[in-house]
Amino acid sequence: MPNEELNMDLIQSEIDQIYGSLGNIEAELSDLEDDFDDDWDDEWSALVPDDEDDMSEDLDEELLDESVRRKRVVRGGKRVVKYKTNKPGYRVKYVNGRPREVRMKPQEKRKRKKGQRRAVRKRRTRKAASARKRKISNRKRTSSMKRTSRKSSSTTRKRSTTPRKRSSSSRKRR
Repeated sequence: MPNEELNMDLIQSEIDQIYGSLGNIEAELSDLEDDFDDDWDDEWSALVPDDEDDMSEDLDEELLDESVRRKRVVRGGKRVVKYKTNKPGYRVKYVNGRPREVRMKPQEKRKRKKGQRRAVRKRRTRKAASARKRKISNRKRTSSMKRTSRKSSSTTRKRSTTPRKRSSSSRKRR
């Protein structure tokens, strides 16, 4: 049994050494942590806002403005900036002169849908009319090109020197 007591004493002394070294490590870590906290306070306190509410408002504004895009369009010969949204079911509304995204009401969606149906019908008729006009003008262009090519070929032929006889209808007109 004396051997077991000796072994127990040895084990107990080793455990004490380990706990002692752990205590030293813990003390060192706490010192490092305090140093880090002091450094962090000095360097980063200027970058982090004191009031968290201000920060949340900035984030909310960024999220709102995220899908509102600027688009340059021509209105009356001048370039104008127009704001558009890419979120379905939303539209751009100006609040105090600034564009904001606003969810569309069901009535507005219904009216827009109905208006687009009517616009498609109108567009279809206008497109058909412009296609007819384009076809006519292209026909005129090609026929005038044929006439000019005939004229140029007829000028190269010799003309007869004998005068043409007039028809009876052309004599009556005079």
